[in-house]
Amino acid sequence: MYQQLLENTTRREVIIALTGAQMLVQLASLPVALSLPTMAEYFDTTIADTAWIVIIYLAMLGSFVMLAARMGDRYGHARIFFLGLVVSTAGSVLISCSQELWHVVALRGLTGLGSAMVLGNANAILAENFEPEERGRAFAMPIIGSRFGTLIGLAAFGLLLQYIGWRWVFVSFVPLGIMAIVASVPMLRHSKPPQVTGNSLSRPEDRR
Repeated sequence: MYQQLLENTTRREVIIALTGAQMLVQLASLPVALSLPTMAEYFDTTIADTAWIVIIYLAMLGSFVMLAARMGDRYGHARIFFLGLVVSTAGSVLISCSQELWHVVALRGLTGLGSAMVLGNANAILAENFEPEERGRAFAMPIIGSRFGTLIGLAAFGLLLQYIGWRWVFVSFVPLGIMAIVASVPMLRHSKPPQVTGNSLSRPEDRR
């Protein structure tokens, strides 16, 4: 049943890219809360202060997801999706090098923006590549990837915090981010941005 979704090379590339991106976004979301006590101790502050690391991420994600989708309508969903992966991965690298708590909070806001760019365009990309009767099964595969992201985060972050340190929680995002970026390159290459005519957007399917 699911094998039919992956027979086409282009659609297989889309599924792989979206699944990797969903894992990255989910891994960077709720499991990070495990690191708050360790970071509070490291920065000699309270849990209430370090909680902003989670709050700012979710606030940026929720606030900009619609704007990111609109940007995808105008400039191409694959392009904004790819840029979101780059922003999220670069932000994680910078967080792992941060020396002040407010640096971490600000950069978490940046990664939240990157995640909004990913999530705001992922479903549109999937809908463009799958027929309506296939989309239910196709949507399920990235969602499964996101749940694995949660599971991996909960299992791995505890070990990292206990034996290595909080910085490695954010370093762990980088390999997955790079893999998601690489997996998105083929999708980016064969995707075409919508054409703008006057004040309206003309999409390929609208011209059929």
